[in-house]
Amino acid sequence: MADCKLLAFLLCDKATLDQYGGVALHSPSKPIVIYLPRTRQLPIPGKNAETLYVFYRIVADQYCRIALRVLDPLGVEITGICRDFIEPQQEDASVYQAVWGLGATLFETPGRYVLYLVQETESAAPLTLASVPLFVSRQ
Repeated sequence: MADCKLLAFLLCDKATLDQYGGVALHSPSKPIVIYLPRTRQLPIPGKNAETLYVFYRIVADQYCRIALRVLDPLGVEITGICRDFIEPQQEDASVYQAVWGLGATLFETPGRYVLYLVQETESAAPLTLASVPLFVSRQ
């Protein structure tokens, strides 16, 4: 059984930070499609190298591990993406949220990716809270 309840899971193509540390997420009304450059370019130091932002919000009443699993177009998992360890400080359930930035290097191969927000458990299989496809094509 889940130790947390999912309230929101969004993919966004832009995030801005205000002077008070607030993050605004922006997403087009159409599906997000990442176009790969014809030649590989390394991120410029000081520039934002993120291509995509993942936002989630959960309610948790006990310790839980939330992670992002990404499957590439061949169905192979890209490991070590993002993980949060949630430890409620109160006896009542608390709301937690996070924004993860994903770099373009994760999406080098054109095709259909699937992003899963999961709760990791002590058993072998994580519990899927949400999933969304992402299509990457060459321009």
